[in-house]
Amino acid sequence: MAQPTTAGLIERLRARGFVEAAGAAKDGRRGPNAQLYRIRPDSAYVAAAHISATERVVAIADITGTIVTQVRQSANDTVRPGDDVTAMLVAITADLGLSLSDVESVVVGTPGSIDPTTGDVGYVSEHPEWRGGIRAPLEHTIGRSVRLENRLNLAGIAEYEYGRGIGRRSLALLSVGPGTGMAIILDGQIWSGVTGGAGEVAYLPVPGVNAPRVDSRHKVSGGFGDLVEHYELSHEVTQSRLMAIARDVALAAAAVVAILDPGLIVLTGALGRDGGDDLAAAVAAALAEMSPWASEVLPTSLTGDAVLRGAIALALREVHESKWGPRNGWH
Repeated sequence: MAQPTTAGLIERLRARGFVEAAGAAKDGRRGPNAQLYRIRPDSAYVAAAHISATERVVAIADITGTIVTQVRQSANDTVRPGDDVTAMLVAITADLGLSLSDVESVVVGTPGSIDPTTGDVGYVSEHPEWRGGIRAPLEHTIGRSVRLENRLNLAGIAEYEYGRGIGRRSLALLSVGPGTGMAIILDGQIWSGVTGGAGEVAYLPVPGVNAPRVDSRHKVSGGFGDLVEHYELSHEVTQSRLMAIARDVALAAAAVVAILDPGLIVLTGALGRDGGDDLAAAVAAALAEMSPWASEVLPTSLTGDAVLRGAIALALREVHESKWGPRNGWH
């Protein structure tokens, strides 16, 4: 853009409170130093939460993605998780001197699949009483729409935005161990399917275990999850044992490659993290024997609460698009 056009744009953004002066450039050139500007961190805030069976985590981030406050507390079995998150959100916004209306987007990560029709929990095996009971109390108190999302899907968004997915179009995040599942990120978007069950590879029929079966209480047994749920890796694990585990993990990877061909499988979960580069390389080798389509396999590069980071990333997308329009391209 021409210099007058740029200057006019910056001035309009400054007048609307989106940017502020940030000193002068010190580049050693002759003449006056150029004025630098930055996005005002306090021009918007988002909220993110991570619900698990044992604890609740709620954070407030500014528009740059920096977490300005975060609170964590143990779960209370007598309180529904939506009520916990609501109370925590009310408390931390007040501590910041903000009101709930200052929070422009709220994303909550939860176990289970999300029903695309209602936007609430549609199925969660560990806590069936959560079904359909989290979103409404949150929205009633906060006074705005709340997005609930499967927590592994949010970890997949975090991997896409900040980890192995940088520079990629798509990836599949495969969590192996307790809580086996898969997040599918296609062109930067979560693919959760028509009913919310996409990526539930724990229920994938595989050799070596019983076929998945749904009982009268909608509990599912059998399938890939039963095959790998209790695998453990130690420093003493033999190469033959590693390859045997890798072949089993590659079964789920091969299924998603055959259907979606994401180009990258990222391993996470207890087994994926413990196995690191060695397990990823072994899974890649086993996958190459099962599929003619090349797919890279890598361990996750993220540390900390990836679910919370993914929730913040999704919340920021909504705010950024409302203020500046949709992003061009897929990253």
